[in-house]
Amino acid sequence: MSGMKILEIGTFYRPFLYGKPRSKIIVTSRRQRVAKILSSISVHHVTVLSDENALSLLAHHALGTKNFDVQQFLYEIGEYLVKRCKNLPLAVKAVGGILRTKVNPKDLEDITARDRKILSILSSLQTLSKLIVSKSSGLKLKDLGKLSLLQGEIYIMELQNVVNVQEVIDARLMHKPSLNKIRLAWSNNLDNSRNEMLEAEVPNSLKPQENLSSLEIDFYGGAKL
Repeated sequence: MSGMKILEIGTFYRPFLYGKPRSKIIVTSRRQRVAKILSSISVHHVTVLSDENALSLLAHHALGTKNFDVQQFLYEIGEYLVKRCKNLPLAVKAVGGILRTKVNPKDLEDITARDRKILSILSSLQTLSKLIVSKSSGLKLKDLGKLSLLQGEIYIMELQNVVNVQEVIDARLMHKPSLNKIRLAWSNNLDNSRNEMLEAEVPNSLKPQENLSSLEIDFYGGAKL
C-alpha cells in the first residue's frame, strides 16, 4: 500500500464509500501479520479444500459440472490431480482450466489404461498457449519440462517471478522441437525490486530450440541480452 500513488489509493478505496450500513469487508492475506494489522478481531485461518470440495472445483473448471458423475472414468484422474495440487484451490482451478480447453477426454482414458501408477496428465499436453509464472500456487516455469509434446506457440508471462536459474533450465525448451513461436514477457513495472542479473540469465538459460520461426521479448530488464 505504501508504494501506491495517490490516484491509485483513491481508486482502491472508492468502492467502499458506497456500502450499505452494517456492510462487512473480508480481507484475505497469505501473511498473518497483515491480517492482524487490518483486523480488529482474531484471524481466521483458512485451510486447504477437502478432497470432496477439491474434486468438485476441478470438475467445475474441467467439465462445467459439479462432479464427475457424467464421466466416471475421469474420477480417478481427478483424485490424482487434486492430490498433486495438494488441494490448493488456485492450483486445482488452473489445472481444471487447462483440462477444459486443451485435453481430449479420450486421451485421458488412454493414459489411464496404459499406466494408472505413473499417470501424468500434464505430460500429455500438446498445446499451452499461455503460462503465467507464479511464485506461489499454479504452474511453475519448471513444469514446462514435463510437457515434452508441446507444439505451436507459447506466451510465457511474469518472468520477473523467476527465483533461480535452475527453474529456467528445468523448463527444457531446447527439447521441444515442435514449439516454433515463443513470446517472453516480464512485468512492465520496471522498479527497483527487479533483479537485473537474474533477468539477464533467463533468456540464455531457457535455450529454446534453434528452429524457431518467432521469438518476442517484452519488458526485459536484464543487464544484457
